[in-house]
Amino acid sequence: MDKHGNRGENVIQAPASQTRGWRRRVSGALAVLVLLAATAIVLHGSQAAAGHPTASTPITSAPANANSKPGQNLCAPRLPWDTIRQQTALGLHLTVARVRVLVLEGKPIQVVAAARHISGGRLHTLELHALQVGNARWIRLGCNTRQEGDAYMRIYSHMTPAQLNQEFTSLFVES
Repeated sequence: MDKHGNRGENVIQAPASQTRGWRRRVSGALAVLVLLAATAIVLHGSQAAAGHPTASTPITSAPANANSKPGQNLCAPRLPWDTIRQQTALGLHLTVARVRVLVLEGKPIQVVAAARHISGGRLHTLELHALQVGNARWIRLGCNTRQEGDAYMRIYSHMTPAQLNQEFTSLFVES
């Protein structure tokens, strides 16, 4: 008799084959989870390689297909950078060409802004706004999802004003 007063012949036990089946299902589920995690890592790596910004990617880096011509690809890599340059120049009350000339003369973006009586704080806001407009354009065209766009804006918003100024100066040099 067991501790419950039952004889051994009435106790129901699961066959060993059922126990192994459960273990197989759990190990199969774990294998699927590992595969999904590996796929996510590979996809994230391919986005970074395709030129999508990551925490360590400067905003001025161009995707690998930078030689595509306008009209060939709605998600052409120059598109957001051109939009960002236009928005920045608009905020500075200058043309893109004029900002480029000033930057090529050795004036960083914050000096160009100061000459236009735009404070450092206002310049930082202007830069973030230009990034939002460029990002929104890529989302509208279907080049990025809303979640990707939000992630990129979180990266940009955590950059210091000095970091953004340096990136925007480089953006006009590379245009």
